[in-house]
Amino acid sequence: MPTHRTAVPALHATLPLALATALACSQGGPAPITCDTTESCPPAARCLAFACVADAAPLARISPLSAVQANDVVTLDGSRSSDPDAPEDAVVAYAWTVRAVDAPCEPPVVAGTTATTPVRFACPGRYEISLVVADELSVQSAPASALVEVAPRSGAPLVTAGADVAVDHRCEGEPITCRPVTELGGAVALSATSAVAGASFHWTVEPPAGHALDAQRRAIFEPGPDAPSPTVRIETDGTAISGDWVLRVEARDEAGVIGVAATRLSIGNAPPVVTEAIPVFNHAFDAASSRFSAHGAIGVVAEDPDGDPLEGRTVAGHHVGDGAATFQVEDLGDRAAFSIELPYTAPADALLLIGGEGLERAITYSVRDVNGAETSETWPVVIGNRPPEVAWAATVVSPQHVYDAAAGEYRASAKLSQWRDPDGDPMAQGDPTGDAVCPSYVLDASGMVVIQCTLASAVAAVAGNFVGAHDIQQRVRDPWESAPVASVAQIQIQNRAPVFTKNAFGLGAQCVETATCCRWEYGQCLVNELAVSSASGTVTDFVTDPDGDPVEWTVSQTGQTQVCLASQCALEVSFAADRTCSESTSRTYTMSATDGAASTPATFVVTRSCAW
Repeated sequence: MPTHRTAVPALHATLPLALATALACSQGGPAPITCDTTESCPPAARCLAFACVADAAPLARISPLSAVQANDVVTLDGSRSSDPDAPEDAVVAYAWTVRAVDAPCEPPVVAGTTATTPVRFACPGRYEISLVVADELSVQSAPASALVEVAPRSGAPLVTAGADVAVDHRCEGEPITCRPVTELGGAVALSATSAVAGASFHWTVEPPAGHALDAQRRAIFEPGPDAPSPTVRIETDGTAISGDWVLRVEARDEAGVIGVAATRLSIGNAPPVVTEAIPVFNHAFDAASSRFSAHGAIGVVAEDPDGDPLEGRTVAGHHVGDGAATFQVEDLGDRAAFSIELPYTAPADALLLIGGEGLERAITYSVRDVNGAETSETWPVVIGNRPPEVAWAATVVSPQHVYDAAAGEYRASAKLSQWRDPDGDPMAQGDPTGDAVCPSYVLDASGMVVIQCTLASAVAAVAGNFVGAHDIQQRVRDPWESAPVASVAQIQIQNRAPVFTKNAFGLGAQCVETATCCRWEYGQCLVNELAVSSASGTVTDFVTDPDGDPVEWTVSQTGQTQVCLASQCALEVSFAADRTCSESTSRTYTMSATDGAASTPATFVVTRSCAW
């Protein structure tokens, strides 16, 4: 994962454009970020009047040097540098570099990070001095530069000292002690000569600014400071040691001071090294509270290559574009922990956790050593997502169906599969099912896929267009992505044929006896002929459909047919007036019905009887 490292004297980059825009407060621009303390502002910003204000870069300035001769110790002066945010801000670090433009020797190395620092140019020529300063928020200035013309020494030096020395340092032991790294076990060999015979010498040390000698910081000459070529041992008890130490030697004779020379000991410092371990950060969804949450920690190991004690560790969080979400960061020593909570009220809220435009979450970890070298790293906090997984799936299901007369449609539903989301996320249909009759499904609280099949139809015997096989693809998704695999099931929608519920129906007729005899027996008329009136009626509730489907029924003898809902089907029957010798007359009808599936043919008897 990408990180941003900054060390002093290698200074922070300028404020990103996105942050500068977010902090702008011009008419018509975005609202400023409110704050209580500077720690609640994004990096490279401070809290002023309860608003986060972008930090302006400081200005580096180099004071001109007067005439410089080779072998002179001169002072580079950047104290005129300033910060436009003063008095709320100030210049706190100075990074000096010297480049030989046409001088034939190596330029001096400046280890100090203070406003003034001594240097000596070993040979004549032109040198370019550059200065970059940093303010309290580690925002760097543009470099300032100055050209120095070093003239040859006007006369032979009366006192000379050994060449400048540049070394690293190391802190170790218990109790901890910091020393230069040299072939003499931390000691540095010095030497001085004088053109005046019989001269005596005395060595003194000028520590870097802010590194005054005290009980915890020592410079020890061996065999002593009056030797012409002693060794010097610089030690600290775990306190700052890096910078430019000037070892001055003064030569004297009986007449007084002959001259002064110096050796500059530059003790370097490496910034701390931060090693991080960033695992995959998953999230969770709590259905009861309808909230997303994510918790995790970045493992942090901070070490100093020189063994310096570390101090000034800070852990800060930055987040934008996440709506009502909270983002809490905590320093746990070996871990930088975070916690995210996000209310979920609509599908769009999910983008405030993962993938939203302009969404940023980051943890900035900074640490410095006792010598002031700082390392800062920014780690984006990216929340991962695990897609749904199928837990159970059917291959073939055979549901019944119903016809909803009020809605005018056929309907069928079935449970096809069950899914789980490793993060507990809400799930919904992902890809289309591939079937026009069964285009959608829902997932219940247990993750069960319940398919919904519908076919709009007026009252017509078309169930045959709805029932049968349908191949259904199910690919479930959470708010961000679909499952990597789909489940396919075949739905065999069942249909039950209509059933006849009556087999007889009676009609009443008016009957009048006539004088005509139909049957004589023993000289008597036992049965008179009857004049029977016409009779008609409507037969209902003679057919039903278990699925509530419209049915189409037909009378084979008459060809009479009708398409109707079973509860609304009506068969018209009638008898014409006639004369007969019987009080009742019957007709037999053979009937069939279908709703797409044919019924068993049925016999239906209609009887006309005299109503006396």
